[in-house]
Amino acid sequence: MPNRCYNINCTNIDDKTASARWSGLPTTGWAGRAFITFYADTGCKGSKTSSLLPHNGGVREFVSNVQGDISSFMVRSESRKKRHGSANVCDWKGADVDGGSVSEADNDKSVKDESKDW
Repeated sequence: MPNRCYNINCTNIDDKTASARWSGLPTTGWAGRAFITFYADTGCKGSKTSSLLPHNGGVREFVSNVQGDISSFMVRSESRKKRHGSANVCDWKGADVDGGSVSEADNDKSVKDESKDW
């Protein structure tokens, strides 16, 4: 979901993400553009780096200010700010596997908008 912060502070992912691949993300949005932003801290805070979407579906190597230090990410297509709460990727299938991958579609029933009372 655009403008939702995805926390990846899990044992096998936190501060270990060296590259990222994606598909099916928005390519247009606010001001006609969409971005994927990776953050050094949870809650989509701290040092960050952004890529304009589409960006060939991935990042092979992150810039030095976040390299080896990524704890969250957000697809920004509605605004620059988080508008749809947060989700914790750590419980998703694949998050506990070294070299694994995760997909929101595979976990859509377990996604919880942490900004709401459930």
